Amino acid sequence: SLLISTVPVAASVIMSLLLGYIFARKQFPGRELVFWGFLASVMVPFQVTLAPLYLMMNAIGWVDTYWVLIVPQLLSVTGVFLMRQFVQSIPEALEEAAALDGCGPWRTVLHVIAPLSKTAIATLMTLGFITAWNNFLFPLIFTASEAMRPLTVGLATLADTSGSFGINMAAATVNFLPTFAIFLFFQRYFVSGIAMGGIKL
Repeated sequence: SLLISTVPVAASVIMSLLLGYIFARKQFPGRELVFWGFLASVMVPFQVTLAPLYLMMNAIGWVDTYWVLIVPQLLSVTGVFLMRQFVQSIPEALEEAAALDGCGPWRTVLHVIAPLSKTAIATLMTLGFITAWNNFLFPLIFTASEAMRPLTVGLATLADTSGSFGINMAAATVNFLPTFAIFLFFQRYFVSGIAMGGIKL
């Protein structure tokens, strides 16, 4: 559970920051078309793509492996949209000053954009971790062995086999603690990011 809730989220935040910066600042042919194509994919329900995705993962032998739990979660379209909106609010004069000091695009993102986007990054990390940790349907379908299944699927199995309300509640509490700790850790940035994101939209 910890592995599939941290590695994809960290990679997704990095990808969202880079793509958000590209869509907000860089000019290239078809930029708006590609961006709105990304957003259009959000409108497709997950259940529609579930069967084709399973067939594809089964064909390449990724079912019941860590790859199937990590790779499909490496890009968040919602995260790209949020970072694009946030980067657009950062004054371009700061990037121009960084360029005058000799910073290239990578150093600009690392030393200017990323520090100024802490609230948006914290929001993405918090929401991403909570969503990944509580994900139930995806690992239930794409895993078969007990060793590969996260706590959420294990809790459902435990509820069917233990028959003890006390044990089930204790297990649910243990499952809840990591998400609660993450929210407390990022609470200040998370609330600021949600407020600023609402104003931007």
